[in-house]
Amino acid sequence: MVSPDDLAQQFGEVLGKEVRAQAIPRDAWVRNLAGMGIPERDTWAFEEMAESINSGWIGFGVEGTKRVDATMNAKQ
Repeated sequence: MVSPDDLAQQFGEVLGKEVRAQAIPRDAWVRNLAGMGIPERDTWAFEEMAESINSGWIGFGVEGTKRVDATMNAKQ
């Protein structure tokens, strides 16, 4: 597992400039995603994924977790 600061440092090394990890408050996710060109109606998948990771419901390589295959249906 790597921290956001570790990732920022590695990106900075590749890009040759300072990169800082910065948390975006939950109420600003849609606005920030829209600012990157994602239509507001399409941000739900990112929101669900981020909430699942932040809550610990999804864990990558965490001891005691198991793989569960699943499908996902787009919201209409």
